[in-house]
Amino acid sequence: MNNAWLKPFNAVTQTPIETAIILGSGLDFDEATFDETFDFSFDRFEGLPQPTVSGHSATFTLGFKNKTPVLVQKGRVHFYEGYSMHEVVQNIELFHALGVKTLVITNACGGMNPQLNPGDFVVLNDFINFMPSNPLVGHLTDPTFPDMTEPYDLNLRKTMRHIFNSQNVPYQEGTYVSFMGPYYETKAEIRMLSKFGDVVGMSTVPETIKARSLGIHVLGLSLVTNMATGIQKRAHDHAHVLNVASQKVPVFQSLMSAFLDAIHST
Repeated sequence: MNNAWLKPFNAVTQTPIETAIILGSGLDFDEATFDETFDFSFDRFEGLPQPTVSGHSATFTLGFKNKTPVLVQKGRVHFYEGYSMHEVVQNIELFHALGVKTLVITNACGGMNPQLNPGDFVVLNDFINFMPSNPLVGHLTDPTFPDMTEPYDLNLRKTMRHIFNSQNVPYQEGTYVSFMGPYYETKAEIRMLSKFGDVVGMSTVPETIKARSLGIHVLGLSLVTNMATGIQKRAHDHAHVLNVASQKVPVFQSLMSAFLDAIHST
């Protein structure tokens, strides 16, 4: 990580930024949620990998909610874009340097569990890495072999469940399976992957592994935007993914606002 990347944030706050949110494809976080915001384009950070996929705006928003800073990352890079695993998680190194202790990683994903439908939220309780590598290879941290018994924090999951229930928003819990992409999985691949997990996507797991290796507590939240190949009847379409996600933005924003209030009040 380039230490110069810290300067834009240090220029507007001396308070450690203990909470960050990574937005998945099509998801957004209304800046009206915050009392004050500062936007930083990825372009301001020399050498920071740039997203090349639609639905990822490549902006950091630093917002203050009840005087507490929250960093929202709008847009992410993926392994399938040709970046190395280490490049994919440079944002996590930035978060760690800023003092982030709690990270919410969100994504748009495909549903493999037949009990799921497009528009459903899933609180992640585990992951399976079906990508060909992970971000710790060649970039060992201390501890060298981080524990992944609970990659998604039990207390954060409990808080998120309470938020869903208090707002009467249905949700499920499940396991996320990461797939390299950038093509949508075949029917045969989904038949195999569905034996192990509930949702499938092309992100989240590298960030989770890196964050946990640095001691950051992670909440994983998926939005099912389509059913996986062989389950849904229509052909896959990224524009459809973004459209489904955009329809759930108001609910997502309400959930995240309440979640931030809950974790910052303790």
